[in-house]
Amino acid sequence: MKQLKFNFIAILVISFSGCFQLTPIEQNVVVDEKRFSELIANGIRYLDEYDKGDAQALLRSKSSFSIARDLKPSSPLAFDGLGSVAFRQADYRLAQFLFEKSIEKDEGYGRAKANLAAVHYREGRYAIAEKLLRRAVKLNALDHRAVNNLSSLLYNTSASQSAKRQEGELGFYKAREIAKQKSVLIEENIKVVSGDGFSR
Repeated sequence: MKQLKFNFIAILVISFSGCFQLTPIEQNVVVDEKRFSELIANGIRYLDEYDKGDAQALLRSKSSFSIARDLKPSSPLAFDGLGSVAFRQADYRLAQFLFEKSIEKDEGYGRAKANLAAVHYREGRYAIAEKLLRRAVKLNALDHRAVNNLSSLLYNTSASQSAKRQEGELGFYKAREIAKQKSVLIEENIKVVSGDGFSR
């Protein structure tokens, strides 16, 4: 008879109030999970600050993601974050390696696929980028960034009036609907496809 394996964190969720106490090792696991989540959130926030003009934020982001990777080397999140840092540093070979490592850690993590697609797009490998973005959108149809990126790729690499280009145009409007907050990038893309924006 096979024994069931239990995830420690799942056991915590079904704890009975006051029926048991966590050992020091178990307490460290909970603290490490919380700290890991904080580090990932910080890394993302620093990437956003960098994108808004704070050049020093990229180093802070790399530091946060590096510590998170050391805390939880099996998680795809830290590798994806480090790949995002490398991409912003224009180290596309390292970014590709890190995004692939993230996917290796969790094949179902769509964000890394979308980010890896950006590397392939930048390098002119459009078919690979499209395939990765379609997988990312299939994994998470509510990822407005992946939908926007797929739409941009289809729109920019397809002939005028083609089915793919029309799919790209529609995708920008889908991305707008999915996004929880107004995205300047999506709005700019919509202006372009509607003819109100800058020339193609």
